[in-house]
Amino acid sequence: MLSTTRCRCERPELFLKAVGRRVVGHGQPVRIRSDSRWNVPEPELVLVLNQHLEIVGCTAGNDVSSRDIEGEKNRQKNERIAKLEAKVEELERRLAKS
Repeated sequence: MLSTTRCRCERPELFLKAVGRRVVGHGQPVRIRSDSRWNVPEPELVLVLNQHLEIVGCTAGNDVSSRDIEGEKNRQKNERIAKLEAKVEELERRLAKS
C-alpha cells in the first residue's frame, strides 16, 4: 500500500508516469514525441509496485518531459480559466444590479 504518513515533506506527491510497457531499461533508446521540439530529462525516484500496490523496490529513473507541449497545454488552460473568471465577474455584476 502506498503511504506518505512517514514522509517529512510538506506536500508529498506521487504520480503515475508510465505503465510497464512504456518503460525502457538501462542503455535502451528513449522514445521522444515527434511533435515536440523542447525535451528535457527529469531525474525521478521510481517506486516499483507489485499487483497488490505494495512497494517492492525503488530505483532512479529519467522522466522525459516535452516542455513546449506542456507549455501549450498550460497556456490553453490559463486562457480557459481567464474566460471563466470573466464570465463569473459579469454574472456577479448583473446580480449586484438586480
